[in-house]
Amino acid sequence: CLLVMENLSGGTVWNRFSTAGMSMEAACAAVLATCAGLESAHRHQILHRDIKPENLIFNSDGTLKVTDFGIAKVLGGARTMATRAGEVIGTPAYMAPEQARGGQLTPATDVYAVGVMLYELLSGRRPFDEEGDPLSLLFKHAYEEPMPLNEVAPAVPAGLVAVTMKALAKEPTDRYPTAEELGVAVAEAATEAWGPGWLMRASLPVM
Repeated sequence: CLLVMENLSGGTVWNRFSTAGMSMEAACAAVLATCAGLESAHRHQILHRDIKPENLIFNSDGTLKVTDFGIAKVLGGARTMATRAGEVIGTPAYMAPEQARGGQLTPATDVYAVGVMLYELLSGRRPFDEEGDPLSLLFKHAYEEPMPLNEVAPAVPAGLVAVTMKALAKEPTDRYPTAEELGVAVAEAATEAWGPGWLMRASLPVM
């Protein structure tokens, strides 16, 4: 048996961000592409549950791909791939409150992770102080309010601050219910901040 996969040679979002850096426009473009990929998965009743910059990879022409569905969950299914009942899985730094608590997961769970990533790409840091062990970080995501993005990064346009903080709402019902709606909100806020040509300026060079 063998598994044939696309060769993604363009590096990850994390590679780009941590080495060359990313403009706010490029960060928003990466989030739009992520939302498009997640929306397709969600429409097929699949939750990713581990969205983070390391799992977003560019192919050779610069197209962003959502990868690593190894802990994905099929909505409505009785079993979860690569997990056992009652386990809390995912990456603590990007984990939604309901995921950290072992609660019911919905597309808004992935929306939260994208919100954490957007916060990070816009500000250079994540929403919570990450000192301590992973359990303390999970507690912060589950029960504490994130540091306001406008206080951490005053240069971020107000519209994008509002979109990011809504994506990070503690209650899933207070977030964008779908990845598509988050993507639309990011696009509208970016257009308001930088004009209709921002997406063309946001293209990232192929590595």
